[in-house]
Amino acid sequence: MQSRQFIILKTETGGSGVVKIEEYRQRLRISVNVKNIAPLRHDEVFKAYLLTDKEKNLFELLGALKGGQGVFDVKEMPVFGVHIYRKNIESGETRLEFWGSGQEDETEVKEKGKEYAQVMAAAPEKVERSYALLSSLDQYFVGEWKKINGYYSIYHYEIVQHVLAMPLVREKIMQYGYYLTCERKKEDETLIALAFPAKLDDEVPFEEQSDFAACVQSAPSSQNCYFAITVGIDPHGEFFGK
Repeated sequence: MQSRQFIILKTETGGSGVVKIEEYRQRLRISVNVKNIAPLRHDEVFKAYLLTDKEKNLFELLGALKGGQGVFDVKEMPVFGVHIYRKNIESGETRLEFWGSGQEDETEVKEKGKEYAQVMAAAPEKVERSYALLSSLDQYFVGEWKKINGYYSIYHYEIVQHVLAMPLVREKIMQYGYYLTCERKKEDETLIALAFPAKLDDEVPFEEQSDFAACVQSAPSSQNCYFAITVGIDPHGEFFGK
């Protein structure tokens, strides 16, 4: 795949859409932006999928869009098509709204997307825990953890500011009054772990970067936990990492 690819999405319901796919630290960063004439209802979501195998009809969930936008970091994989579905989370009704592959003939991608909409409609909408569940902060990130009392950062990196600006992250800090951080340096790379107090059943607060999250329980049977995420800085830029 090219290091950067733009896919213009097709639609039959009006609106427009574009997807940018970039190779990023042996992963793919996929940015989705769609605008639709028919707005989402309160019980509807846009869900983004990749077609990763045309022969076996394998689809990979990217996640739900927010405001028609989403940025997703995923492992390297083939991308034969991008599909955006409108799904009613109560009834399960699902229809293909946007699709594209960057090829001249989009017919095959469109038809495969319509077929998969039937599979999605039959599957109940549920929240899946994709993060690691750990028993201690040292198991997640070894180093000297510091407690930051209040809503501010001891780092000036943009990626740290980005995490702290996430609405649910800010909500956790304001609710509990603190968060934890730990730093580790190796040659020209700096890794920073951030951990935010929460309850085990809370929503992961890291938006599209939730794939990088870990959950650290305070005790084996406790509902108290920390949602943690690690960011890195090296000469090539700033990044999320596990």
